[in-house]
Amino acid sequence: MKKIITTDKAPAAIGPYSQAVDCGSFLVTSGQVPFDPATGEFVPGGIAEQTRQVLANIREVLAAAGLTMDNVVKTTVFLQNMGDGKVFAFYGKMGAGKTTFVKAICEELGVEDVITSPTFALVNEYTAGDGSPVYHFDFYRIKKLEEVYDMGYEDYFYSGNLCFLEWPELIEELLPEDCTKVTITVEEDGTRSVEW
Repeated sequence: MKKIITTDKAPAAIGPYSQAVDCGSFLVTSGQVPFDPATGEFVPGGIAEQTRQVLANIREVLAAAGLTMDNVVKTTVFLQNMGDGKVFAFYGKMGAGKTTFVKAICEELGVEDVITSPTFALVNEYTAGDGSPVYHFDFYRIKKLEEVYDMGYEDYFYSGNLCFLEWPELIEELLPEDCTKVTITVEEDGTRSVEW
């Protein structure tokens, strides 16, 4: 039997996620961002301060489940494991959390712009903390591939800048060969699993 773990000593889950799920013989925690749970704000400073806050948040979630860092057997850091890829295609049903996940990644990259789904605009451009552009696409309303050609998709996909694509299955034949495919699945208990 699964049990949802929550604590107010760590940031609330963003979107339709849980801070952690106790699956009996193991605990699955959600991704953490460097938010101060007292203020709900991104912690000031650089990567060192942000890493300390993420670890503090994880410690609190573990403590709420009666565990410590000594019980951790595996961690995955999406940003660390993005590799050299620049185009990321996010697959998942409506409401799976694609936009929420892209928003969390952008916040980790230092984007201060308002991050929303570009459903009607097709693409939103944000500026990362290092000044580089980040492109966020939503192809849900695409009716014909000509629309994607008309917007000059190649200029984005092959720009060398990060591109995050929602509903890529609608333009599958245009995806670069080195595109990283990320699948978000809604589990029976409402939690999400992310695979890439």
